[in-house]
Amino acid sequence: MQLRFVDHTLSAPANADERTREVYSRARSLPEGMPVILDNRWRPVEPWLTYFRIVTASTAQSTVRNYAYDALRFASFLDARGTDVVHASDDDIVAYRDSRVSSAERPVSPATWQREVVVIRGIYQLLLQTGQIRREPWITIGRSSALRSPWRMERLP
Repeated sequence: MQLRFVDHTLSAPANADERTREVYSRARSLPEGMPVILDNRWRPVEPWLTYFRIVTASTAQSTVRNYAYDALRFASFLDARGTDVVHASDDDIVAYRDSRVSSAERPVSPATWQREVVVIRGIYQLLLQTGQIRREPWITIGRSSALRSPWRMERLP
């Protein structure tokens, strides 16, 4: 997967064919700086394209860039496991969380993980609202879910 950002300063090459010029002109409908996650054939990946159209409209550009890299990391992780956000299971979510917060050589900070949780929850809210899924792929009991950091046992003195 690849991550690119919409750049309206780019124009079609002078010798471009009609179809290429049309694609360049249509891209103007996407907000400047909007992230676009591309698959291995360089096609935009849904539902990420829709997610970033919504997020870019109401979020600071620096935050959107951070979200984009978080989304790319999550989508690539799922892709490597042979799935995507629509078909991911609780096991996929737990494996991603563990890879980021506990089993990584350098685990991410709690603040970074919370930002990634915002992206994960956001994409699943979009999928729920658009009817692409019926429920989130994790179980929530009270405030506890697969997105929370794993429980740590403390030894009593």
